[in-house]
Amino acid sequence: MMGIVYSQVTEASESYGMAWNSVESGPKRDLVGDLTSAVKNVGLKMGLYYSIWDWYNPYWPKEQQSILSKGSMAVNFKDGNAKNNKFSNEEIETAQKGLDKYIDKVMLPQLKQLVTNYEPALLFSDGDWWMDYKKWRTLPFLSWALNNAANKEELVFNDRWGKVRGKHGGYYTTEYGSGFADGTTPWEENRGIGMSFGINRIENIDDYRTAKELIFMLVDIVSRGGNLLLNIGPNADGTIPVIMQQRLIEIGNWLSVYGEGIYDTKQWIKDAQWSSGIIPSFTKNDFHAGFPIYEMTINPKMGNAVKEFWFTKKQNNLYVFAPEWPKNINILIKDVKTTNKTEVKLMGCEKSLPYKETSDGIIIDISSITIHDLKSQYVFGFKVSNVKE
Repeated sequence: MMGIVYSQVTEASESYGMAWNSVESGPKRDLVGDLTSAVKNVGLKMGLYYSIWDWYNPYWPKEQQSILSKGSMAVNFKDGNAKNNKFSNEEIETAQKGLDKYIDKVMLPQLKQLVTNYEPALLFSDGDWWMDYKKWRTLPFLSWALNNAANKEELVFNDRWGKVRGKHGGYYTTEYGSGFADGTTPWEENRGIGMSFGINRIENIDDYRTAKELIFMLVDIVSRGGNLLLNIGPNADGTIPVIMQQRLIEIGNWLSVYGEGIYDTKQWIKDAQWSSGIIPSFTKNDFHAGFPIYEMTINPKMGNAVKEFWFTKKQNNLYVFAPEWPKNINILIKDVKTTNKTEVKLMGCEKSLPYKETSDGIIIDISSITIHDLKSQYVFGFKVSNVKE
């Protein structure tokens, strides 16, 4: 199965506790170290997730523990301060009060230990949203890591270090959204296959995205210059739930045919070609709030346009992805300029497809493709090689 470029493990979460340092408790072995070694040994990059907010830690201020342990939504956070209990409206002490001991004795030493012991290529911080980076004191740590990490040349950080999301970071992140409009800044969409990041026994099959939906999302994200981080939640014995295995296998099978147009690609002059109709507009908040992928492709609102094709590029090759098999035997790909070396093929098929250049782009004749040439049920990729820049 193809599909994984890097692996990321949650070793400290504000909601689920610590998977590290498990030498001191639980299995009495370094699970993060074992997994890191296994990931690196097969040639993958290792990423580590760390929540800087840990309300179950003994050093976390007790007045915050008693409230936050009942659920973070019980507190209204305003300008970095927990002003009042959401239900009783009683004032509580400011959230940052008393956190210095936690930051000095727990958070900063743990972050440095993760960087020093495991040399991750990526460090994903979280739990930062109610206090700015000055109060969290994360900037000195980032400076230390970028100057002192043994693998500092490859080490990257996300944008969750204290109210700087989408503003500062090695790459920007969204969560159960659809990312950013383009690849001006490196970005990543993070989501589970279901609606939870861990295993959730109360979820049913309707809570899980289908492989088709996930592949649609993957191609749409990559066409806009982004990356998809897809979470799986193992069972208590470490096995991956069968429904998650099935999704991963289907995505991997699709990538085994079309991965050339996904890996190491860049955004083309445009991410998609829209059909006739009203092109829906999306605000920044829309991108961060959901992912109406079918509405943008195969199930539009009345009168709206759809994305007929997605595009990616690698060197002088253009990759064209159709959400569904085109209804017409001649398909127009706009804005493409060919050379005398240009060739068009359906990926996974050796047939060269005839085409002609027009003032609008190129028209590709797909009449020679039979059902036996199709290597997937959805999202079909064409390679247009040696195009003009």
